Amino acid sequence: FIVAVLGAAINALAPGNFVRHEVIDDSGVHLFRAVIWSFSFVLENIQWLFTETPFLVIFILSFLIGAYEGKKGQIDKRYAGIMIIMNAIAPLVTCFPVCLGYSADGGGNRWQFVIICTLVISSVSIAVLAGKLMTKHVTENLTGNVVLAMLILLVVMPAETDGWKVTSLIPLKTMVELADGDIQEYYRDVNRVYDAISADSNENVFLHEELKPADTFWEADIAEDPNGYMNITCASYYQKESVQYVTRPVYHSGDITYVRIETSGFHEDLSYVSIINNGASGTENIQILEPLTENMVLEIPGEETGNVAIYVFGDSEGKVCLEQREIEY
Repeated sequence: FIVAVLGAAINALAPGNFVRHEVIDDSGVHLFRAVIWSFSFVLENIQWLFTETPFLVIFILSFLIGAYEGKKGQIDKRYAGIMIIMNAIAPLVTCFPVCLGYSADGGGNRWQFVIICTLVISSVSIAVLAGKLMTKHVTENLTGNVVLAMLILLVVMPAETDGWKVTSLIPLKTMVELADGDIQEYYRDVNRVYDAISADSNENVFLHEELKPADTFWEADIAEDPNGYMNITCASYYQKESVQYVTRPVYHSGDITYVRIETSGFHEDLSYVSIINNGASGTENIQILEPLTENMVLEIPGEETGNVAIYVFGDSEGKVCLEQREIEY
């Protein structure tokens, strides 16, 4: 507990937190909000742990073990009380540095893993200590009824909540996916996508193959939105302007409309290409009789409507039109 508190204090005061906030949250570091976010994050995970998993059974069993341990000797109530309080606060202390650093009450699965481990250890400790304090009230008859209730929970709850099913256990699901070859196939697919991005000569890389995710792995979710986290990360790593999954030429994202022009979609030589944006606010010449050597992404205000006309000519004077296409947005 003391180590966790010291770690939280060091993280809270670390210069990196303030540097990060200049990008994530330029309004500054908010200590009080971080406390509220920590409470929210802990409560959210407690709800998941006790309702979506069979942990409730382990918690009750830990209470009974504590009660029977308490019958063997004298209970130091002051010590037990202090330990219960420290174990109850420990998850909040664990969450605090992350909530402070990211100005948020949730995050990636690496957060979830740490807080769930902390909650399990703290909850079991609290249950054992509470059982010791309540040892006088736990009779053989009560124990029998509690054990029967746990057995009923284990029978009934899997029908109501998937998280209580044996087949929902992550180690089992992972082993099944390994046996079926799903994880291996996913690994090959992801590498194929990475190789495609690396080998693509375009600054704006358009992907047409959607990855089928493995259930127990974090999905490499390259989205249509070029501002998606994975899109930006891949583009940065491979030194590209953008990476995006494309199902159609036009994609609307908030207050921006993206019009994608792909060189591989044309059949003629692209040495002389004119691209004209006919929007509600007027006509804009994107390029006139210039080579189209790379994929192009046009960013247009989201509320605007119109079309992008693409003309492929066979000569430098634009007299012979070989191919014409319009993209409406």
